[in-house]
Amino acid sequence: MSTESLVRKPFTGQTPYQKLSEEDWPDPDSPPKKWKFFKTPILLSISGAILALTLLYCAYIISGPQVNPDLPTHRPRIGVSYESDHSATRTSPLPPSAALTASRFNYTILIDDSNWNYGRLTDYFDIAPLSCQPPHDWKEMPRSAFSLSGLNQSDHVYASRYERDGYKSFILENVDKRAIDTHSVWNYLNHRDRKVVLPATQNLHYSLQSLFDMKSAALRDIWRPNKMILDEILKMKKDFNDKMLQSLPTTGHARPKVFSPNSLDLESPLPKKLISVHFRLGDKKYEVESSRPAASNGVMSAYANPKPYLDLVRSFVPDWKTSKNLPMLFVFSDDAKEAIRHFDEEQLLYYPNQRFPLLSPPESKMITDHGWNQAEFNTAPLAVRQKLGSALIRDVTFAVDHSEAIICSSSSNICNLMFHLRGSQEAIGPNPSVRSVDVRWYPTAFCLEMTNLSLDPVKDRDQILAMAPQLAANEKNYIEL
Repeated sequence: MSTESLVRKPFTGQTPYQKLSEEDWPDPDSPPKKWKFFKTPILLSISGAILALTLLYCAYIISGPQVNPDLPTHRPRIGVSYESDHSATRTSPLPPSAALTASRFNYTILIDDSNWNYGRLTDYFDIAPLSCQPPHDWKEMPRSAFSLSGLNQSDHVYASRYERDGYKSFILENVDKRAIDTHSVWNYLNHRDRKVVLPATQNLHYSLQSLFDMKSAALRDIWRPNKMILDEILKMKKDFNDKMLQSLPTTGHARPKVFSPNSLDLESPLPKKLISVHFRLGDKKYEVESSRPAASNGVMSAYANPKPYLDLVRSFVPDWKTSKNLPMLFVFSDDAKEAIRHFDEEQLLYYPNQRFPLLSPPESKMITDHGWNQAEFNTAPLAVRQKLGSALIRDVTFAVDHSEAIICSSSSNICNLMFHLRGSQEAIGPNPSVRSVDVRWYPTAFCLEMTNLSLDPVKDRDQILAMAPQLAANEKNYIEL
């Protein structure tokens, strides 16, 4: 794994939004005219937004009274973005959209987490200090909708998940046309060839890298699990270390350096290669059935199907049929027991020496019998919600820091989170270390918003075929005709 460990870097003291070069934005000399007069930063009030979308995309944070009173008040750079209700949603567009917007306009993002249904951000993360303090009345200041804001509007901006068109439009206006055209050809070829797995080269188009990197930079700078989370990661790592040592062959291979339980730390390498697999179950079923995100890419959905995940695992292990020391798979899910059952049953089709050993995280309390259910989570006791939140952050951080490869479905926000934590260098090109089985990365809250910009593989077939040869001439588009 080439990715730098993410959990122990010192604070930079700078938010990526406060010092972003214009060069990092596509077409910086010609921003969309209707946005150029914006002058107000943005604040998110997180009442119910899902963990993987809320605390992950925003820069530096107000989590209670954590501001230095000696710092200057920075009124012109404070804004508020309120969710319109207290229900949680896995499709909240506000945090990622606000992150991109803040980057472009040099805004400062603040978050009010007083009504967040996971507790407080400081329950999970060490938060860097702000470089200024907000006005004492920032929550009550007059505010205008982001989509209506302009030169003569209020300096305080808000948005709700029912009024997200401003952010969405801004982001989509900055999507490079090369990506849209290439996606059209990719979708057509996948549809024509009846792909069952998204090709590695279709994870992330190179022209979307700047958009991806803005989210990634913000996320990587804030993703600093606190001591409680790190202790849980180390405890799980020691358990996996012991299981790996027990599975090593006794002859024919040099044994790796062995760390005793007392000497093993967060930086110590594991004795065997590890591939992490996130296998989303639970209420994701209803989203997959209603919006069919994989079909928009011309690929079969991998929901609840371990085969495409294992196919990608084997792509990282060319000698899997004969290897004496297969990597172990860390399978984590919102329904761990059911996920392991799926993978065990699929591997029964292979010889015992061709089956990948499976690891799963420690059992945690489930709020339903069939994986994640957001509505049930919202009504669970706070202590239960915090425990589940801690387990998720533990598993994601471990997977990002200790895996040779990560396999997941970008129909899940957890998958996109891991993409961002690993970075674009691990997602672009023919040999990425993070693979999505069926849905490619997309810049807005819903993949269909990006897909709708592309040509239809059936209705627009002739137009796609006409432009495909020219696009194929650029090797960075990875189009093979």
